[in-house]
Amino acid sequence: MSTRFPLPASILLLRARGEWRHSTVDIKGGRTCGGLGGLPADAGPERARAAAEAMLAGLGEEFFGGPLTVDWAPGGLTGEVTPAQR
Repeated sequence: MSTRFPLPASILLLRARGEWRHSTVDIKGGRTCGGLGGLPADAGPERARAAAEAMLAGLGEEFFGGPLTVDWAPGGLTGEVTPAQR
């Protein structure tokens, strides 16, 4: 488990500036924002959720010893982030 970076706790997806973007909040209340892998704004929400899940899985492997998963709000663009069950 990383002591350098707090574990992400939630994620919000939004379309802005011609692309999909993400905002994550960690367990200490910090926020990280950025583009979502170059996904164009005309991509659907399903593709945006899949891209966010892939991004978080990779971050989890690299910094927290295992993938992170997202429990999305029904039909929404917000979700709770948790370590994957092994």
